[in-house]
Amino acid sequence: MRRLSRAVAGVAVVLALLGTTASPAEATPISNTYLNCDSGDSEAMCFMSWTGGTLPFTIRWFFDQNLQDTIGYQPWPESNDAQALWRTCWANHNYRVKVTVTDWDGHGQTVEGECFCNPGSWG
Repeated sequence: MRRLSRAVAGVAVVLALLGTTASPAEATPISNTYLNCDSGDSEAMCFMSWTGGTLPFTIRWFFDQNLQDTIGYQPWPESNDAQALWRTCWANHNYRVKVTVTDWDGHGQTVEGECFCNPGSWG
């Protein structure tokens, strides 16, 4: 009986210590969003990156206020904090690009920029 009470007391001490020292890591909100676009041969490629957040992420791309079909797009597995979108574009047209990234906890950031559709060479 004495052994059992020591065992129960030992478990209680361990649980008490774990309860005071082990806490889940706090998620950091998404920040430092960055957007860069380039084009050539009437194609545009935009790259977006961010820091923070909790997987999984939802990313919504807009070109001239039109939501792009990004079903199945996920952040690149090597980084979990970046994504690119490639699409054709109208030559000599200036596109307004907007990207919103939202994480599992509902933290979100939006970044906006412009992309000129270059009909000539890349760069």
